[in-house]
Amino acid sequence: MRLDTELGYGLHLSEDLTGTPYAGLGLGEADARGWRLGLRFSSARLRSFSLGVEATRPEAANDPGTGSGAGRAEHGVMVNGALRW
Repeated sequence: MRLDTELGYGLHLSEDLTGTPYAGLGLGEADARGWRLGLRFSSARLRSFSLGVEATRPEAANDPGTGSGAGRAEHGVMVNGALRW
């Protein structure tokens, strides 16, 4: 089982552009978790357009690690966009 939650707030940036900063937390089985921070842009004029960037940090469950690299959290950055017609 997994639980994902996200909190964001839309900010009016211009006449037809909204920016939404957000933070998220995902909890999985055996205490695995993942953190997310991001920013989404959307246009009121072009409702089919969106653009976003997100930083992620998944962490392994109860893994204290032994040796180089074991037990460390991974980091990632994702950029996504959509244009629907």
